[in-house]
Amino acid sequence: MPVPPDLPPPDAGTTVQGDPLVDALAQLAFAVQAVITDVATSRDLTTVQTRLLGILRDREVGMRELADLMGLEKSSATGLVDRAARRGLVERSTRPDDGRAVRVALTEAGRSLAAEAGAEIGQGVRRLCDPLAPDDRERLIAFAAAITASASPGRSPAAEHRVRGARASCGGTGTRTQVTHP
Repeated sequence: MPVPPDLPPPDAGTTVQGDPLVDALAQLAFAVQAVITDVATSRDLTTVQTRLLGILRDREVGMRELADLMGLEKSSATGLVDRAARRGLVERSTRPDDGRAVRVALTEAGRSLAAEAGAEIGQGVRRLCDPLAPDDRERLIAFAAAITASASPGRSPAAEHRVRGARASCGGTGTRTQVTHP
C-alpha cells in the first residue's frame, strides 16, 4: 500500500511524532492489542495471562526462560504462574535431573482455553486484514516476519535490557552494545 501523499517520508530530522512508519506500526500494534484484550476479557483473563497461555501452548519452559520470554522479572513470572495454577490452567513440575529446576506447562484446561482464545484472536486479526488484497497480505506476512526476526531471538527487548543491566550491576564482563536503527 502506498503512503498517502499528504504524509512526507521520514528523514533523519523527523521526530517520532511526524514519522508515518512509526505511527502506522504503533496504530497496527494498538489494533492487534485491542483484539487480544477483547478476547482475554471475554474469558476473564488479563492480556498477560493470555500471553502466558500463548507461550505455553506448544512447550514446557523453566521459570527463568518464561520470565525472559515475557519480559518480566522472575518474581513477577512466579506470581503470574501462581495465579494461573490456582485457576487450574498451568502446572509446575521438576526436572528429573535437577529437582530444583521448576518447569511450567499447560494443564488440559489451559490447553483448551489457549486453543479457544488463540482461534478467536486469529479470527480478529484476520478481520483487521480484510481490507488488504491477497498480495498485500503476503507482503505483510513477509514484512512482519522480517521485523520480528530482527528482534532478539527468544527474548523480549525488556528482558535483554534486564540481562545487560544485571551484568553491569554485578560487575560482569559483558560488553556494551551500541543499538543502531537502520
